[in-house]
Parts: sequence; C-alpha cells; structure tokens
Amino acid sequence: MLRHQCPECKEWIHSPFLVDYKQMQCPSCSATVEVSDLYISAGPFSIHRDVLRKNMFKYTRLLMEAEKELTDVKDAVGKFKADAISTKSIAMFIENLKEMLSGCRDSTRFSAQGLSIRFIGPKGSVEAKLINISTTGTCVDIGESAAGYRKGDEVAVELGGAGRGRLPGKVVWAGKGPVGIRFNEMDEATRQGLFEFLRDKGEVRL
Repeated sequence: MLRHQCPECKEWIHSPFLVDYKQMQCPSCSATVEVSDLYISAGPFSIHRDVLRKNMFKYTRLLMEAEKELTDVKDAVGKFKADAISTKSIAMFIENLKEMLSGCRDSTRFSAQGLSIRFIGPKGSVEAKLINISTTGTCVDIGESAAGYRKGDEVAVELGGAGRGRLPGKVVWAGKGPVGIRFNEMDEATRQGLFEFLRDKGEVRL
C-alpha cells in the first residue's frame, strides 16, 4: 500500500492509486495536495519509495535469498523445535517484501483473477477473464483465440458500466490463452472510470 502525508493536516493518505496521481484531495481535511514523497507500507514495514527504487537490485536479491531460505527451512522441519515458527515468519517476510517491491511500479497493478470483461479485436469480440490490470495495461485470458494475435495488433477491453466504455491499446505479447495489452494514453475521465471499476468489484479500497 502507498501512503503520503498531507502537508496541511499531517494525516496520512493511504491509497494504492497514489503513484497514478499528481494531485489529490486529502480525505481528512479536503485540501488539494501535491502527491510526492511516497512511502510503501506492508505489514510492519514502511520505506520511502525512492529509497526502495534506488536499491531495487539489493531488495530483489534479498527476496531471492529469503525464498531459498524458506525452502531450506521447510526441508528441515522436524529437526529443530522452532522450525514451524521460522517457516511462518519467513513466509510473512517474503509476502511483505513482494508487496513492497510491487509498490515500485510506475503504475498500480491489481490482481483481478476471475473478473469477466469483453475483449475486442480485429478477429471479433469474446468474453475474457481479467488476470491483472493497471492504468498502463492489462493481461487477459481469451483462451484459444489468443493464437490468432500478434504483437502490435490493435485491440480493446470493455469493462462495462456507464461511463467506463472501452480501453483501447495494442498487443505486446500473446501466449496460449493470456494476452498482454498496453493501453493507449488515458484521459482523466477514463482513468477514473477504471479506478471506479476496480473499487466496485472489490479489488481495492480507496
């Protein structure tokens, strides 16, 4: 989760969308604030986003080492009295670190497993399953239809609902079912429609 301290009332603004905004209204004092000095929080940890981004290599390496350690500890279960406790603690650390690293993205990406949307392309329109989505792109599963798409194909996804319309973009990769799409540049109304869709579907809390 991203957070930013309001310079007016000193309360913290918590939102996964902070990286996508230059300005926003503080929910505590209603002041319009410039969004800067973002912190990434997960569990008991909170680090300035710029510090984390500057040292991405180190933290990514730490994640790899922690995952290896978790495997080693699991293999040793039963040999030491504290193994069950160690396994749980290392797993929690890994999940928190993954969440912290995900906050370094240039746009907020949300896991959206199972949500149904409409995929529109030159080969027709099909129902698709949303895998993840951000303000810059999405990954959708269109099943066997994916075989007919190539990088650069112009497509769109339709989230449905009044004012949300279509999100046009281009295919950046296609697999055996999943297709990666980079959206065309969004205007503010389209961006807000995407945020409302995610909120209404229960994927995020604003």
